Amino acid sequence: MLNVISNTQLSLTGCTSTSASFFRFPTWYEYLSCSGTNPQITNINDVWLIVLAIINILLRVAAMIAVFLIIYGGIKFMTSQGNPDQINKAKGTILSAVVGLIICVLADVTISFIAGSIK
Repeated sequence: MLNVISNTQLSLTGCTSTSASFFRFPTWYEYLSCSGTNPQITNINDVWLIVLAIINILLRVAAMIAVFLIIYGGIKFMTSQGNPDQINKAKGTILSAVVGLIICVLADVTISFIAGSIK
């Protein structure tokens, strides 16, 4: 029984993660090869993989900010009370946040593709 628990703990603390979703933050060593639980840096391409993983993390943060700006723009729109200037500002906020979110998602997919081809 103790061996089963320790094997499970080793698989949970491993170097690479198996779950893939947009809202899961990658680690800085996401695209590196591993030896047990330690990431290995063997050549100059591994440095670029670390840079891509950090950019990926920053893109996820930017996407979350864009979602909050969409919500903020919606609240501004609802509380504008028919004032055309406030309505236009709220629409501009929502439109800008949606464009930013689309750019973040496309950049995330592109970086994942590039990192996969370098790896």
